[in-house]
Amino acid sequence: MTQVFETFGQQELRAALGRFATGVAVITTVADGEPVGMTVNSLCSVSLDPPMLLFCVGHRSQLHPLFAAASHFAVHVLSAQQVQVCQQFARPGRSRFGDLPWQPGQTGAPVLEDALVAWECAAERVIPAGDHDIVLASVRHLHPVRGNDPLLFFAGGFHNL
Repeated sequence: MTQVFETFGQQELRAALGRFATGVAVITTVADGEPVGMTVNSLCSVSLDPPMLLFCVGHRSQLHPLFAAASHFAVHVLSAQQVQVCQQFARPGRSRFGDLPWQPGQTGAPVLEDALVAWECAAERVIPAGDHDIVLASVRHLHPVRGNDPLLFFAGGFHNL
């Protein structure tokens, strides 16, 4: 490293964080009787016993209040062929499902049919953290792994293995 920033702005921090490759996930739930979903890359395993994971939702997101209040949701890892699904769930507005095939899961959360893997979860705690909330969840149901090439996000673009 040749340069160190003692002070930096959001743009520099965002560029630096973009050097960390992440998987891409879609989180879904039901709000007011309608399926809603959003794209995240802040998914993290927390514990195997008991099985737990977390994701983050930004305070500025239109869907923040819905996910912060949700009791159950489904978490889907997207495949390298699902860039369009990622973009569909990242766009503004509540209605993002379009004609994507899904079924209600055991918890009632919408489960997308073509994800690499899906977990149905129960919300355990919402933890405020800066301009986001961390949603800590227990895994209640596992939908089997299908395929093997995940969608990756790195340096502002989509990639695969």
